[in-house]
Amino acid sequence: MRIEGAREFAASREEVFAALTDPAVMSSAMPGVREWDAPDPDRWTILIRLPLPLSPTLRIAVEVEEREPSAHARLRAAGASLGGGARVDTSFDLDEPAPNRTSMRWVADVELSGPLRALGGGILEPVARRQAERTLDVVATRVERADAG
Repeated sequence: MRIEGAREFAASREEVFAALTDPAVMSSAMPGVREWDAPDPDRWTILIRLPLPLSPTLRIAVEVEEREPSAHARLRAAGASLGGGARVDTSFDLDEPAPNRTSMRWVADVELSGPLRALGGGILEPVARRQAERTLDVVATRVERADAG
């Protein structure tokens, strides 16, 4: 399943890019995170309970696969448990149409396996979109507050 969207931030491209690729920021912004660990800035793991009915807790490995500072990144997240698995490939592109204004276009490809796959289709798409928007709301609050301070 593919979801995509656009977002505007009242912050510079550098601030938005830094937040979107920071393991601490992203782990705090994602719903259901129980714990996280980042051995280096491009690789981290999170323990997460997916926001779906009867979903298991997953240990997910996240890797920044492409990094073009202040412009583009591609991240891959994958994890599995007895209840199935999930893989999410996400990319985003940033533009600064005006000083301290950043526009973002993002795409996420979500793939579930095992029993979780049965939750796909009509149930998964609106949940995934809502969770992506909530994550970006947290990022916006963080970078816009930092920019104002």
